[in-house]
Amino acid sequence: MKVRSTFALVVALAGPAAAGEIVERLVARVNDSVITQTEFDRRLQSSKSDPTAPSGARELRLAILEQMIRQSLVADKAATLGVEVTDAEVDEALERVKSQYGLAKDEDFDRALASNGMTRAAMRAQLHDTILTNKVLSREVQVGLNDDVLRVEYEKVKEKLYGIPDRARVAEIVVRYDPDDAASHDAARAKIAAAAHEIETGVSFADAARKYSEGPTREKGGDLGVVSRGDLTPDLDAAIFGDASRTGPVETRGAEHLFRVTERQRASFRPFDEVKEEIRKRLSEEIYDRKFAEYLRDLRKSSFVKIFDADLAAADKQWQKDKTASTTIEP
Repeated sequence: MKVRSTFALVVALAGPAAAGEIVERLVARVNDSVITQTEFDRRLQSSKSDPTAPSGARELRLAILEQMIRQSLVADKAATLGVEVTDAEVDEALERVKSQYGLAKDEDFDRALASNGMTRAAMRAQLHDTILTNKVLSREVQVGLNDDVLRVEYEKVKEKLYGIPDRARVAEIVVRYDPDDAASHDAARAKIAAAAHEIETGVSFADAARKYSEGPTREKGGDLGVVSRGDLTPDLDAAIFGDASRTGPVETRGAEHLFRVTERQRASFRPFDEVKEEIRKRLSEEIYDRKFAEYLRDLRKSSFVKIFDADLAAADKQWQKDKTASTTIEP
């Protein structure tokens, strides 16, 4: 499931230090945990190789912090629920990542990580956080969709998403000509007329195609297979999807055509049972994203979160306000 988040960072001194004493700078506090400057800088650096990260420096810092705050909130909730992630689960996820990118050898995998500013330990930490988040959300964010809901959605979107155009099984005879040569065009007309005459007198369309056609389907008796309305040019579409079983001749630039339609399937829709799971997946993701956003807002409201930089604290406040205004939850 896709998780949307935004990043924010504020850096400030935790407080005055005694002379000669080095104090770790704090970016934020989340309940009883803190996000330090060192942790934040490490995450910020690794994010710079991510093409999906925000391009603006301030936006990137805000996004990073929001991500880290979210992870801290989820970790606290996981502890409350007794949810844990085992090393074996992280190992399995790591192997899936290696397989996905075709990196069977550890040294190749480590080089790939290094080229993206990451270490194996950092990757394991990210996978741990992802698995933990998914476990918590699978308990806390439920999406229930019965067949009645899915059928209503099907009726709403079938015209746009699940239409099947007119289709026809077609055989063709094609005679080509040079569009800049009148004599060549006259010869093509005569040849297509001869083919049409033989068909009228009882010669099968397939035999006439093998004799006269200059198209790639000649050896198959002109069999073009099944075509859908819109696959061919408008003139050919109009000819094929009319009412007659044989149409032509139809003239296009460079060719004369005869068609025989042996089977028709009028426009329809993919059946509900065929697309039901596709609809369920799409709706589940859309509803999940909205409910997840709502869940995180509620979780943050019930937690203590302090950002120490006034500028980014203000940006975070505006972001929270915008998210609240833009997100609606379906029942």
